[in-house]
Amino acid sequence: MAKVASPMATRSAAIPMTEEGYDLATLRQMAISLKRDHPEASDASVLLEPEIEYDHLIQVMDAIRSTPLADVGIEPPAAAEAEDAEEEPTGSMRVALFTNISIGDAP
Repeated sequence: MAKVASPMATRSAAIPMTEEGYDLATLRQMAISLKRDHPEASDASVLLEPEIEYDHLIQVMDAIRSTPLADVGIEPPAAAEAEDAEEEPTGSMRVALFTNISIGDAP
């Protein structure tokens, strides 16, 4: 199980492993909700149990680091207006959520 804490330490989420893997879509939606509540925040903590695989850590970090603009209900801006958004090789634009991610051991 991985645990993700909010920047204001007011919310945390334990993300259990299911047969299909971690529910990263729900985690991403939680991160979007937290970012709306705390737009100035950029810090998040990921607390891991010892048996968590490295690939799962990366997937969790990716889910809370940024999200496609469409996930937050924003139409991609014209290229000249896209200064604050990242562009992936596929051309999809992303918005930053929590870019300063700390990693630690779960209690």
